[in-house]
Amino acid sequence: MFDDFVNHLANNIVYNLLLHAQETGSIKKEINLNIFVKIYFYRIDNLVFKEDNLFKIYSEEELFKHLVIYNLKGIIAKNYSNLYFE
Repeated sequence: MFDDFVNHLANNIVYNLLLHAQETGSIKKEINLNIFVKIYFYRIDNLVFKEDNLFKIYSEEELFKHLVIYNLKGIIAKNYSNLYFE
């Protein structure tokens, strides 16, 4: 059931949000969103949902920055700006 949820979240919701961002120029055109989503979601499961998960070690704010913000900064277009990125 959890795997189905993660697959739906990654391959439908997150992918479509990233695709819209790419179509509007917020994400670099050369980014393969299928690969990005697969790498990120395969990796995240091992990092945060294991017995010694990162939520036990780091604050939610620090994890948000490292798991979301810093990853997105690598794929966004140079002209994109967001309050979270500053």
